[in-house]
Amino acid sequence: MGRRKEPQRQAEKNRPYYTDIYERWVVIVTTAIGFLSVSDAFFTLKILEKGGQEINPVMEALLSINDTAFLAGKFTLTVVCLFFALIHINFNVLQLFPMRKVLCTILVFYSGLIGYELFLLSL
Repeated sequence: MGRRKEPQRQAEKNRPYYTDIYERWVVIVTTAIGFLSVSDAFFTLKILEKGGQEINPVMEALLSINDTAFLAGKFTLTVVCLFFALIHINFNVLQLFPMRKVLCTILVFYSGLIGYELFLLSL
């Protein structure tokens, strides 16, 4: 079990810090982004079957190998990025945007993307 939930020294309170205990909402948002990413991958494959086109060059390269490489690459990239974001939850991106807000923004955009993909699949 982790022990560090917040800064332990007064000098750390005004600086970004690492933690090993996360707030429940952070875990929920991170998990939701992971599920949305997996959903995005499967919806992308369905859209491609209907004649759609992948516009992300990295994912297009993985698709040119096969669907399994695409799914594995997408999942691996998402997990690595989410892990990095999670361990830096108390930091700012580019010293401007709190990682907490960045994660919430990603969740909103991913939700919109899934909605758009469902719309495309309904056509």
